[in-house]
Amino acid sequence: MSEHPFDVDTTAEPVEPGLFRAEVTDRWTTANKTPNGGYLTALLLRTLGATMPQSDPLTCSVSFLKPGAPGEAQIRTSTLRAGRSVATGQATLEQNGVPIAHLVGSFVDRDRAAGRSETFVEPPSLPPVEECFDPDASSVFAGMSILQRSEYRLASPPGWALGKPSGAPSGEFWMRLEGGRAIDPYALSFMVDGYAPAVLEIGELNPATVQLTVYIHATPAPGWLACRHSTRFVRDGYHDENFELWDEAGTLVAESHQLALLL
Repeated sequence: MSEHPFDVDTTAEPVEPGLFRAEVTDRWTTANKTPNGGYLTALLLRTLGATMPQSDPLTCSVSFLKPGAPGEAQIRTSTLRAGRSVATGQATLEQNGVPIAHLVGSFVDRDRAAGRSETFVEPPSLPPVEECFDPDASSVFAGMSILQRSEYRLASPPGWALGKPSGAPSGEFWMRLEGGRAIDPYALSFMVDGYAPAVLEIGELNPATVQLTVYIHATPAPGWLACRHSTRFVRDGYHDENFELWDEAGTLVAESHQLALLL
């Protein structure tokens, strides 16, 4: 197994059929000082995937039931249906006997995939990576370990980081895993939640994810991913967050939609 933090921290140890032991680490914490939802999603999805007859994640939906914490955890998995094309299962993360997050995921065999493929939206319009701003050289992302697990390149510093939120909750930027680790489908399930939320541009600081749905469309070509995120509405203290990941070949490789609570 790779010693990259993503591989180490999303690997669970089997105890018996349907039960795994995991360690939730403090390398993926948010501004709320709790484990990032994308990290927990990747941990659950990867653990479930190891039990499924088809190996390639297609989609998952996660309900976050209670804030997690660094420390020991258990993951319980089961198969809901194993069809010829799609296999679906569920995984629950527990700490101290309390459910923290529940995932339902579907898996396919992409080597056997066939059918129509078209994309009707355009990828983000960004300067080349080498011409973009590197926030690692500043204090833009200080205090959140989650943002140290990836590398980012921005056309310019975001308004919220300068103390001047733009009022427009959207943005485009480049992203890759820390150290340039190759991006596989399980990494995509983390990366769709691996950046500061769009609502920072309207002055909000600490949203907590209630539900996250991820669609994984393809394994990326090598290189950086072009990202687009946005919030379309805030209602009664809840908001949406939408995220797209495009590879350097111009392929939409993953997207997510989540509902979060402003704290």
